[in-house]
Amino acid sequence: MPPHPTPARRRAITRLSINLGRLPLEVSHYIIEIIKARNDRPTILSLIRTCKKLYRICAPTLYEEIYLHEDNINDVLYGLQPAYDGSVIPTHCPDPMDDNDPFSRKYNLFRSVRFLIISDLMAFEALLKVTDDCWGPYDSKEPIMDFLGDLITLSIGPCVFLEMEMDDPWEWEHVLGRLGGLSPTIALCYDTGEETLSYSTSIILRDSLADTYTDTLSMHVLDLDGVNLDKYEIKNVQIFFIQTKEIEDRYLREMYPQYQEETIKSFMTRHFDPQAPSFVGLHSRIKTIQFHNVIYCDNKKKIKRQTKITDWITRTRITEHNQRTMVKAPHLLKERPDADESSRHGVHAGTSRPQVEKNHELRLSRLPTWIVDLFEQQEKLDRIADMVEFWHSGHGQCDGCGRR
Repeated sequence: MPPHPTPARRRAITRLSINLGRLPLEVSHYIIEIIKARNDRPTILSLIRTCKKLYRICAPTLYEEIYLHEDNINDVLYGLQPAYDGSVIPTHCPDPMDDNDPFSRKYNLFRSVRFLIISDLMAFEALLKVTDDCWGPYDSKEPIMDFLGDLITLSIGPCVFLEMEMDDPWEWEHVLGRLGGLSPTIALCYDTGEETLSYSTSIILRDSLADTYTDTLSMHVLDLDGVNLDKYEIKNVQIFFIQTKEIEDRYLREMYPQYQEETIKSFMTRHFDPQAPSFVGLHSRIKTIQFHNVIYCDNKKKIKRQTKITDWITRTRITEHNQRTMVKAPHLLKERPDADESSRHGVHAGTSRPQVEKNHELRLSRLPTWIVDLFEQQEKLDRIADMVEFWHSGHGQCDGCGRR
């Protein structure tokens, strides 16, 4: 919508606001959700300015997902403390329906934040300063006002680590080291970009994540140097390697397949081989580890897609559109008697789920060959096969930021 809406647009919004004000609350919420699904933020902003009822309905939808960076700090945090044109933070939580002063309005809006993305160190530091002011005395164990208590996912952008690397990382320990205080309930995601973190930054990040309590930890990384999971009280770990096409350095792009294989092997040795000098082990709470964008899996997928002589007859036929098509061999199209019954239960025809899970050869076939060669004991391989997953590019998405 243009900065100055046309008279027709203003009349339409006025009629919409009048009708929404007359409808039951649940119906108004439903209509607002439709407007939000269409990503019609200008209409929501216009409705907010009409009356208090629509403000209370529409305003929280604008705060469900926040992208915080140094250019919008003052706007996003406006009213939360004197530094952002607000009053002194009170000693008690505002009422959910209280919107009489800037702090109460912004506090209640921040309670609606579900997805938070922090772009840079300045934004991170400003958010932590507001969080500190919402705590009680120094020796208190609970915040007076936990305005991010309903946070679902938290994402840390690559600029945070890039700025730390350009400066002395230890000077920013008071910022990144406080990551555990913003623990989301579902997923925590961080992106290191195309660079390998220094030893100092890796130590600071590792210690901060040790104080984080969430279900899933997702990381977008170039390699796994300095990544140890022995102190992370997290159920699921998602590791997304940078895709080869996104690497700008030509030499690194050519060497990355081998480099990725070596960093995965080193990671697996540290966590699954007690005899290794670098062994650290795994936290007992970790249940699954997923590797995404694995180049080995990409190559294996390409091989599987190649046409096999045993599966296809090379004869062709002319369709009604005069197109040359491959014809599946007749003996491969023959249905098995139990195909329909087994498909209802999501398993392959002729096999049951317990039989598949007990088949060691099938589970081990999902692992890269260089992982199987790395461990000699069958018990270790069985544990790895049950816990670790390797996926090709484009499979699955990050629980924290939604990227692949």
